[in-house]
Amino acid sequence: MGELLMIFMFIGILFVTGITFMGFLIAFASLFFIALVMSFLGALVKFIPYVLMAVIVYFLYQKFIATSN
Repeated sequence: MGELLMIFMFIGILFVTGITFMGFLIAFASLFFIALVMSFLGALVKFIPYVLMAVIVYFLYQKFIATSN
């Protein structure tokens, strides 16, 4: 499904910019950056549980340090 979306986006960007060398270049560059952003978002979603665990450990540590005096 993602590949089909990328093909449709490439064809759409190509027809909007024109079927020239610069059109192909802009279409490839835009799809590259969109794929890069989507992969970073995917990595972020997989990384969220570890961030939440670190935040919970940090707050528990701060609570125990504050109450130990």
